Amino acid sequence: MHAAHIYVFSGTGNSAHAARMIQDALGNAGWDTVRIPVRRDARIRGSSRGAPPAAARAALHVFLFPVYACSVPHIMARFLRRLAPGGGARAAVICTVGRSDPKQPDGYEGAALMQARRILSRRGYTVFLTDRLDYPASITNIAPPPAPSLAEPMLREAGEHAAAIAVRIARGEPGIRPCSLLNQAWSRLFGFLYSAAGRFMMGKLFVADGTCDVCRICEKACPARAISMVCGKPWWRWRCEGCERCMNLCPRRAVQVSPARILLFSAPLIWNPLVLAAFALLGPIGALPGAAILVHLFAYTAALILLDPIAGILERTPLVRRLFELSWTRRFRRYTAPGFDPRE
Repeated sequence: MHAAHIYVFSGTGNSAHAARMIQDALGNAGWDTVRIPVRRDARIRGSSRGAPPAAARAALHVFLFPVYACSVPHIMARFLRRLAPGGGARAAVICTVGRSDPKQPDGYEGAALMQARRILSRRGYTVFLTDRLDYPASITNIAPPPAPSLAEPMLREAGEHAAAIAVRIARGEPGIRPCSLLNQAWSRLFGFLYSAAGRFMMGKLFVADGTCDVCRICEKACPARAISMVCGKPWWRWRCEGCERCMNLCPRRAVQVSPARILLFSAPLIWNPLVLAAFALLGPIGALPGAAILVHLFAYTAALILLDPIAGILERTPLVRRLFELSWTRRFRRYTAPGFDPRE
């Protein structure tokens, strides 16, 4: 019996759902499968720096992940780059994208599949198949997930598609999903900006409102280990992946996006005294080409670091606490894929 490793990172369960479908189908086809979750603190026996053991232990490797900003999530890309050398082992890459309409897929993977394929090729893996699966959208910080009546047919269709992909993988049928050079260019830039800056801000916009009962589910379930309890409330650190698991998994729907935090962190874009101080210290150096951009970038970053604890203090001050808890997301539905176990 041939061995297959299935590596999966999943924020709200869509990719985990696809991994189960593929694992079951490969098992029915005679493969001995092992499912390996990808998270920040994953440690696999016999591995190097948290990466999986040598590829010789499996004849087939399947990688599944959601698409963030048309790219591979940072946590998954980091995992791929730390893989043990593949030695030419066969691999398949499957991504999941969100959709809001059961009749018309409206998600887009951008350069995510190409990016993952490129990383794996450099690690010595032979990627013979790439494909995508359309699942119910779960960007709850922007819009409510599809209603259950709409999500059910999407999940059914995604499960059937995942099983069909597994049959192709078991047979070794090649198939690389294309992406034009133009789409690769803009989506890689979009993904780089999100990975380098956007994802860090995602966590800093979250707040736990007054309905939080400190159950610590969000802290324990976070795959990036970005949440800790401070003064009896969840606190999001800068390592957030933006997977929105905490928001969708909270049993009391207490995790919200705070407009007050958005306004506070936007203020340095309008007026930042650190910029004036930096130019005063640099003197003529500040007039060099590109210096102004770097000054504004570092000054804004420094302002965010200084404002973060201030926001935390304000959130715990009775007079303004309710202002920070106000949010358009309070009435949004939450979504996790059926059977999702964040401990996996």
